[in-house]
Amino acid sequence: MENIDFSKFDWNLIKNEIYEQWKDLQETDFEVKRLSGLSNYVYSISVPKLADITKPIVYKIFTNYFITMQDREREKKVAKMLESQKYGPKVYYADNKIRVEEFWPFDHVQVEEMTQPQKMNQIAHLFAFFHSNKILKEEEASAKFVNHLQRKQVLEAVQNSIQNSDLQLQEQKEELLKMVDFIFSTQMIDYILQSMDKAKTPLVFCHNDTNSTNLLFDNENKRIYFLDYEYAGYNYRAFEFGNFFNEQLWDYEVKEPPFFALKKELYPSDSQRYSFFANYIIATILQKRQSEERFNLSKYSDLSLQDLYQTILQLKDEKFQSNEDIINEIKQYDNEANAGKLLSHICWFLVAALTFSYKDLHFDCYSYCKLRFNEIKQIVGDFSN
Repeated sequence: MENIDFSKFDWNLIKNEIYEQWKDLQETDFEVKRLSGLSNYVYSISVPKLADITKPIVYKIFTNYFITMQDREREKKVAKMLESQKYGPKVYYADNKIRVEEFWPFDHVQVEEMTQPQKMNQIAHLFAFFHSNKILKEEEASAKFVNHLQRKQVLEAVQNSIQNSDLQLQEQKEELLKMVDFIFSTQMIDYILQSMDKAKTPLVFCHNDTNSTNLLFDNENKRIYFLDYEYAGYNYRAFEFGNFFNEQLWDYEVKEPPFFALKKELYPSDSQRYSFFANYIIATILQKRQSEERFNLSKYSDLSLQDLYQTILQLKDEKFQSNEDIINEIKQYDNEANAGKLLSHICWFLVAALTFSYKDLHFDCYSYCKLRFNEIKQIVGDFSN
């Protein structure tokens, strides 16, 4: 068990701002456990002797390793918005260094479960909720991860992380730095912008990080929730779709080196993706109408594709007058997803490259970067086409 340094916590805040019953306790009355977390140090804090009247809290200590790709103020706005809509936990306190929130005792979704209809299609509902909300002013809306490729600050942070890494061989560092040059090249940025333009994908507010470790499932109420909003922000919808399908292939719960696995056989089938997008259409329509039914979407998760089409037609949205209209829209979404996969691979390559600075992480960043780069090259080749 990890030896946790209690001095890193704001005990005045914990004792006086959460529960009345915690005010007069000693630090030794509290139980602290380290939870999973890559971008942050995440802990659960509870009082076993008061477990019948007080619930655990989550205490997040933010690191600065990914600060060039994150926005703490934006993250706070998102957390508060999700709390108000009952899509996120109660936030007790948040600043640029820590966030303290309600602990949700739900199960993490396993990567093999992500294509189960009840889970996958509820994620479509959550996407519709995110994409339909205006979190920021319109003038602040811009494509999040493409912007990173155009910022010298991000390039330098990635290069410094690799150069200062613990990699034993200089050849490995040089290999990664060449990959970085390729990713930040003008040709790459032009390729991405052209593919986004061709896909006709809009800018929407996205979660941007829907891997299995950021998904919780409430088995009692059969409801799914997102965790962690560090990367939330405006982005191409293509990224959100493509990244979600990509992340269904990456298992981050592997206990042995390299501590991850790429499982390409888990990529969702045509029927699974079409069902996902049909659920997205239903949820988007209900969000647009601000219907109370938007809070009770799980009943659509297990419907057959034909029943989903029928439901969409029954909603009488002017955009969908026939099954053909629905299928054409779904094909548009699927094309966006295909276009967004490249940007997804680039994003997590960069995060892994920045992670070299994270000295106590059990994760083979070098192997991960190489795998992600192989996926990038399979998509773009050498830009000669």
